[in-house]
Amino acid sequence: MKITCPRCGAFNPIEKNDALRLPLEAYCTGCNVKIIVKGKKGSRKPEKIVIANSSQRLSLIIDEILTKSGFVSLKVGDGSEVMRLVEADPPALILLDVAISGLCSFEVIDLIRRNETIKWIKIILLASIFDKAKYKRAPVSLYGADDYIEIHHLHDQLIPKINAVLPGTAGTKNMGLEKCHSTTSEGRVADKIKDIVKKEVKIGEDQRGSVAHGAAKRLARIIASDICLYNQDLVQKGIRMGNLYELLEDEIKEGKIYYAKRVPESIRKNTSYLKDSFQEIVNKMKKEMGV
Repeated sequence: MKITCPRCGAFNPIEKNDALRLPLEAYCTGCNVKIIVKGKKGSRKPEKIVIANSSQRLSLIIDEILTKSGFVSLKVGDGSEVMRLVEADPPALILLDVAISGLCSFEVIDLIRRNETIKWIKIILLASIFDKAKYKRAPVSLYGADDYIEIHHLHDQLIPKINAVLPGTAGTKNMGLEKCHSTTSEGRVADKIKDIVKKEVKIGEDQRGSVAHGAAKRLARIIASDICLYNQDLVQKGIRMGNLYELLEDEIKEGKIYYAKRVPESIRKNTSYLKDSFQEIVNKMKKEMGV
């Protein structure tokens, strides 16, 4: 695609990936004047968003919200699947679960930002927040993501945050957004999310075998990811100085207490899911930092 400068008449090429994200701002290579490229009215296709979340139930809720607002979504539940998908067919945005299985979320962000062909993709982190009373502040850093949202705010904040990072590229049903996100609709979605969160952070007595262990692993990854997300400076300092566990002693202790309250002893005494999850994330961060 090429555009003609209105001032000097020079032809300016537009990359394919940029052309998918109209409208956009460009600068003429001849006279450096700013050019606004809008595209033809009514020609835009709905923006494609990847829902990268290990919780299938939560992914369905997010898909419902996006669909009602005119977006097209694809669901994946593993970090490695995210990379395969976005490299083959880049979306406009990824809603990335902080505690996603496989490649950890911070690793996925790093791989995307280092790849020249897809580094422009917008990323919003989805944080489960195992202890809302503790983490009332926003993360100091998002590891290269564009924004983040706590899942208990998905019902009222998701679409505004998407529109903020994708200006002028909302779904195809913009005229119906107010109706889609009425108080009644938001309340229904909020209740569903609360139910999902409640089940994610507590292993029920009726859960057995692989189901219970899968839930315990998920909770362990949420706790470990939260600690790293909300304490990035301490994590990176601890990795460089070799005193990570001393710096995060209080956070890790609180995470263990929370985990013990919600996971039966029969699972805890024969596994080390929390320790393993934290160490896995730290090892990957060490690799990225070259330590």
